[in-house]
Amino acid sequence: MHRTRPHSNPSTLNLSFCSPDLAPLLSWKVLQESYGSDHFPVITKLLFFRPSPKKMIPLLKYKLKDADWNGYRDRLGHRFAKLPKLSASDSTSSADALSQTMLSVADDMFPLKKHSVMGIPFPPW
Repeated sequence: MHRTRPHSNPSTLNLSFCSPDLAPLLSWKVLQESYGSDHFPVITKLLFFRPSPKKMIPLLKYKLKDADWNGYRDRLGHRFAKLPKLSASDSTSSADALSQTMLSVADDMFPLKKHSVMGIPFPPW
C-alpha cells in the first residue's frame, strides 16, 4: 500500500513479506494513479515465467517397416545431383541443404506414424 495524507508528501509502506528465496525474484512498483482512494496501488511481480509446455514431437516419425529403401536411395541420388557444390567457406549452408533434402525425400517416400501429442508412446520405438 502506498498512502498519502492531505497536504503532505506521498509516503510508501516500506515493508513487504515474502520468503527469502522469492525476494530476489520480485519487483515492486507504486502506480501513479490512486483511482480516487487515499492509497496508491502497489504492484508486486514475480520476475520469472514458466514457458508453456511444448508439443512433443516424436523422434522417429516415419513408418519404416515396409519402407522402399531402393526408391529412397534413387530419389536421394537425383536430388543430391541438384545440390550446389560443397563449399568449405559455407559448410553450414551445405549441411543444411543436405539435411533438408534428406528430410524432404523421406517425407515424400515414407508414411508418417500416428502419435499422440500428449506423450511418448510405449514402447517408444
